[in-house]
Amino acid sequence: MNSFKTCLTGPTISVAVIGVPAGWIISDLIWIKERHAFLNHQPMPVYSALYRPAPWPLGLFGEHGIFEITIPESAAEQAHRLFPEAELMAHDRQQSPSGMKILFPHR
Repeated sequence: MNSFKTCLTGPTISVAVIGVPAGWIISDLIWIKERHAFLNHQPMPVYSALYRPAPWPLGLFGEHGIFEITIPESAAEQAHRLFPEAELMAHDRQQSPSGMKILFPHR
């Protein structure tokens, strides 16, 4: 019985050593895909050409952070989840003279 237990230890450790980083990489690639889909969605959000550093793991894959995004207020929660580095703004002609309202300021 002891040799059977020893026999399974190696494969179990191998699966953990390979599986955890693979899952982390896949989740980051999905996040990048969702960011790109959001920016290309109609009506397209307006975002600045200035860049901030992307959230830590995304920078490893060559993703750029975004400085500021102007979106409809209804898309604010999704945009904040996908772009935590960006300052999110919405059109609001009633609340401010400039017609813009900051939804999520940059931290």
